[in-house]
Amino acid sequence: QGIQQGIQEGLEKGKQDALVLLISTRFGITREEKDFIYSVKDVSRLDQALKLILVANTKEEVLNLLKGGEQEES
Repeated sequence: QGIQQGIQEGLEKGKQDALVLLISTRFGITREEKDFIYSVKDVSRLDQALKLILVANTKEEVLNLLKGGEQEES
């Protein structure tokens, strides 16, 4: 149980770190946005956001997805 939880937390942290780095590099990022990303624990949603950052026109598109908004299909 503890090992599984540690693995899960490691996955979350790695995806959160990557997303913060990518958003920061492409668009810039505020402290509040960074804190928000680190509060997201849904690995599936983090995966979706990591894919979206590759084609997003704004960081708001990515942050919206993390907040529970739907990704628009192009």
